[in-house]
Amino acid sequence: MAIRIGRLEDSSLIARRLAPCRIVVVASPAYLARQGEPRTPGELTRHDCIRYMYGEGGEVWHFVGPDGPGSVRVSGQLRTNNGDAMRVAAVKGRAIAALPSFIVSEELSSGALVPILRDYGVAEMAVHAVYPGGRNPSAKLRSFIDFLVPRFGENPSWDAWMDTAGGTDATVAAP
Repeated sequence: MAIRIGRLEDSSLIARRLAPCRIVVVASPAYLARQGEPRTPGELTRHDCIRYMYGEGGEVWHFVGPDGPGSVRVSGQLRTNNGDAMRVAAVKGRAIAALPSFIVSEELSSGALVPILRDYGVAEMAVHAVYPGGRNPSAKLRSFIDFLVPRFGENPSWDAWMDTAGGTDATVAAP
């Protein structure tokens, strides 16, 4: 069994959803004080954005907002394939980032990062338990997955910051 995060492509694997994986557009208060806060996705073109370069995309962020779906090509000095590196750079005020809430939960709770573009969002990704198909899973595997489901759930602990921040719709789609 493996834990996979993202949008699962068709495969021979069996998947069971464990939790949502919300992507939050964030910036540090220092960055926002210095550069201003974008109010629409189009304003991101005038900002330094950290581009996540794992797989395809990273330079085009897709949003759904009050006027429907849209996308924006972002740019910036930093490109990486590591969410922790993105988090550190965002906390240090280097740029705006779009990150899974489980990576930035503590920073959102503490105020080191703040969610922006809260009126724009898309369908979230998810955390799944996956295992080979084609045969019945063992009782141990079924029990383990059944154990995980309520411990993650639709409101995982890493999204507790949303209760104090008034929730968020600030998510961005992968391409």
